Parts: sequence; structure tokens; C-alpha cells
Amino acid sequence: MTTSAASADIPLTTQQLLTLRSLPENNTCLECNNSNRPDWASVSYGILLCLDCAGLHRGLGTHLSFVRSLTLDSWSEEQYRRMISSGGNGKWREYWELHAGKDAAKDDKDKGGLAQQLRLKYESDVARAYREALTLKVASNSTSDDGPNPNTSTIQGAAAPVVPLPEDVPPTLQETIDYLSTVFLSMITSSQMAVKYLCAWGMIGFSSAYTVYARGRKAILNNNESGRVTSSLPNINPTVHGYMGATTTPQGHNIDMIKTNFLTLGILALFAGIPYVLFRIFTTKMAKTVLNNRQDAFKSAKNLLMERIACGRVQRMERCDVYYPSASEGCTERRAKCGLVFYPGALVDRAAYAPIATKLSEAGILVVIANLEPNRFIATFNNYNLKEEVMRTIAHSILLCENGAWTVDKWALGGHSLGGHIALAAVANELSSTITKIVMWGVRSYPQGPNYPCKSLKDNKNIQVLVVNGSNDAIINSTKFSGTDKFVDFEEKMPPRCHLPLTEAFKKKDAYTFMVTVEGGNHAGCAHYGPQKFPSEDGIRTITLEVQQDKFAKATADFLLGTDKRDFPRATKYSASATFRNYHQLRLHQNHVDYDASTALSEFPIALQ
Repeated sequence: MTTSAASADIPLTTQQLLTLRSLPENNTCLECNNSNRPDWASVSYGILLCLDCAGLHRGLGTHLSFVRSLTLDSWSEEQYRRMISSGGNGKWREYWELHAGKDAAKDDKDKGGLAQQLRLKYESDVARAYREALTLKVASNSTSDDGPNPNTSTIQGAAAPVVPLPEDVPPTLQETIDYLSTVFLSMITSSQMAVKYLCAWGMIGFSSAYTVYARGRKAILNNNESGRVTSSLPNINPTVHGYMGATTTPQGHNIDMIKTNFLTLGILALFAGIPYVLFRIFTTKMAKTVLNNRQDAFKSAKNLLMERIACGRVQRMERCDVYYPSASEGCTERRAKCGLVFYPGALVDRAAYAPIATKLSEAGILVVIANLEPNRFIATFNNYNLKEEVMRTIAHSILLCENGAWTVDKWALGGHSLGGHIALAAVANELSSTITKIVMWGVRSYPQGPNYPCKSLKDNKNIQVLVVNGSNDAIINSTKFSGTDKFVDFEEKMPPRCHLPLTEAFKKKDAYTFMVTVEGGNHAGCAHYGPQKFPSEDGIRTITLEVQQDKFAKATADFLLGTDKRDFPRATKYSASATFRNYHQLRLHQNHVDYDASTALSEFPIALQ
């Protein structure tokens, strides 16, 4: 990677390097699978090793394996990027098994000890090809980073002209149909009830076709028998024979058989075609509905995002938009107490979260809004590696190009609506040992079904969850799709409810769920978009958008940072707050705890209108 000299010479902190352990299979040593924390790495392959195996790798020579300690050696940003680009132990193991075969390591066991086995492995053409491919990948990424990027500013806080924000190109109708077809087929094949119905339909079609074929063949045989009888009669007009129901020529028999076969095939095609046609009609209708209900961000949110990008407080990356907390000029190490990876709601433009993400970043939280374009939603977890996607997003977000790297003390995962389900499933299924805090906005149901498998958090001992909902959120209160049982299921699978004030709840070390209800808020009020009418119509918000987001942001910041005694700097531009004086009497009720709206207004910057 090509960076400024100052940037290349700045070693990354131990905390940043330890994030490498969160990449796939990086919790154990690649070579011996030692479960102790691997504190060594081979930069050549982007893998983590234990102390003993690191010594063996050093013996191979730096031309085969360049070894560094995560805790003792100095690292450059270029070396860190190489480790991130590799994908971790899992990617190297997958590549080796694919190109060298799963039995390759077993075959080498007879050729000496572990040191000899490693030398044979890393002197192979497969290892050389992997090293070269990784070098090319890092060089390609560096080239794209070095060029001028109109969407980013490399110096945080530097003055820069406001640049147009490129519009995200929506998928075509056919692309959406193909995407949904894959999802629906996965749902059908994984549902026992659907498979039973399809099997029953297929049996009906097969039996109908067989019945027609058998009756047709029987009629032909009867005609043949009649033909033998009439052939002994005097040679009268063939028309008479036909009238008697007899076919006296072999050609006539063949024609009847062909007709029977065509009729049988037609019935089979009909029974197979009806489900296919219905499936295509349904998928096309759903694809049109999805495209027609894409929620674009308000212009004010896009303007704010462009301004934050121009002054270096936001970076738009391929995987995410990163909202950095303020940092002093000239400071080589930038530190955030907490980072929040946040997934947008289904079909919602990620730019719509710019105002509320800005509020959280001003509070000292590094906010990462995930990019779900072009479809703007994850229809199934089965084909989406949640753990890898989350950890790659985290790894990319802490790098600020030439302006140094960020240190994040702890990470949380969150989301709005369906994005909240994504966050919940990621932590419950795979990340419970890495991430212990979840933030969910506009969620009142638990992920369920074959497309959204999610383990229960009820018995988890360390996961803490904040759920913030609006009282007028008609989407989460709707029983149109899941019924009233979804509320009971949600309560049963979540950690136990906490009945302490939020300012006391964050001091707890054990697992809990804290529920907050913002009076007058609705579903779309979590971001700058709307009105929302899909999958059901949202309720009417009776407070201003800014007031709702102030309350959501305050509850989230209190939960993540652990205090409500913070002073937040105001944004350079903000709308007049006189409009909000009528709302000071509003209260945010949760477990008999009141939050004054005036507190939120005084502490949080008001977003651009």
C-alpha cells in the first residue's frame, strides 16, 4: 500500500491488532489448532499462530513466511491491511484444501516432523500462488486508495468543497426477481409443509397422467381386437369399419398411440407448469413491490452527509459509511470508547441515518452504517456470512487512510427493524464472545423461520440488549404476518428484562434487556425517510422527527457509553429549536422511569432540516 511516510511509519496499537482474532477461524492457531489466544502472525499469508508454530515459521525464512508478534512488534498500516485482505485462517485453510486437497496434510505426515511438514507445505506452488495473489490484492486496494476520492477527505477537519453524493443505482426488475427467486426457493425447500404439498401435487399429476395413458392404451388394444374380428368380414367400405370403432391399418394404431403419449405429456407439463407459473407471477409481483417501496433519504439527510464527508468526519466506503468522533488535530492516535456497527431497515437508504449517526458520533461513538445496496435488505441469513461480514466491516472502518487508524475500546452491533434482526442473529449465532451489546430500534419480534435462524439469548450470561421503540409504531405492533404470538416469543427468547433506570442498568455486568418506549414516535422516525407503507402502513408520528431521534440517540448513547452526564457539541448548522419548546413536557416512559425531552434537546445537536 502506498501512503504518506508518516502514516506508513506509525505502528498500530495492540488493541487494533487484536481485532485480527475476530476474522474467520482466527481464534486458534492455524497449524496446531491450539485454543490458546494466538499472539503471532505470518504476514505473508495473513494467518495467526501460537508461539511454538511461529518459531517454526521463522525457521522457514522471511522469503516464505514473515512472522510478527501482535503484542511485541511494531506494525505498519500496510501490514495490517494485508492481514485484513487475507480473510484470516479460514480463507487460507479453504484455499489449501481446494488446491492441494484435504488429504495433502495427512500425506505429508510420513515425511518427517512438523517442521518438515511445514517446509513442504509452504515451499509448494499452492502456497506461492496464495502469497502472490494476496500481494496483488493488497496492491490493487492500495492503488484505489491512493487516487483522489471525491467521497472522502483524508484529513479530518480539513476544509473541502461539498461534493455531490453519487446516487445508489437500484437493481433492475429482473435482478430483483432473480434474487427473490433464490430466497423463495430456499424457503420452500426448507419448509416441510411446503415440500409435502408439492409432493402431493406431484403425485396427483403423475397419477392423472398415468390414468390417461392406461385408458388410452386399453382403448387401442380393444380397437386392435375389434380389428381382428372385422378383418374376417367381407371387404366392405373402410368407412363402415371406422363407424364400428375398428381401425384396420397399422398406421392408425400408431397415430392413436402418439395422441395418447402427447396427452399424457401434456398433463404432466400442466401439473409441473402451474406451480412454476404461479411462482413466477408471485415473485414478479413481490419484486415490483420491493422496487416501488424503496425508501430514499430526505434531501436534508443527504446534504448533511455530504457536509460531513467534505470536512472529513464521514467516510463512504464500499462496505459502509463511517461516522468518526471528533479528534484533535495532529493527534496520531484516535480513540473511541465504543463503536457501533448499525444495519439499516429493509429497503431504507443508508444516507437516511446520517442525522442520527451524526448525533451518536458527536457523543464519542464511532458509528458504522452498513451498506446493503443494491437490494437494501438481507432476505436470508443462509447465504450471508454474518460473522465474516461484520468483522470485515469493523476492520475496514477503523482505518482512516493517511490520517491514521482508530482505536475502539469495545464494539456493539445494532440495527433498525430488519437490521435489528440481523444484529441480533449475528451476536446470538456467532459473535456472543466478541460483542456483548446489541441496540435494536423498531423491533418487537424475534428472528424466526428457515431464512432467519437465530439462537435464543435467554440463557446467555453476558449479552446486554437495548430495545427502543416508538409508541405509534404500527409496523412492530401489527399482527398481520406473525400474529400475537410473536410478542410472547420475543420476551421468552431475550435476556431477562431489566427494571432499573437506564443510568443504573449500564452498571450491570450480567445479561439483561432494557426496553424504552418513545411516546409519539413511529417506525420511520428512526431515520430521515418516509412515509413508510410496506410491509404494513406505519403509524402517525405526533412529535417532530428531531425530537424522536434525539430521544433514540440519547438512550443509545447512555446504553453504550454508560453515563447521561455528557455535554455534546452542537452542529455548525441547526434548525431553530423554538419549535420544540412545546414538547418539553413530553416524557419517555420505560419501567416507570421518565426522560425529559428538554434534556435531549439541550445535549444533542439538532439535525439539518
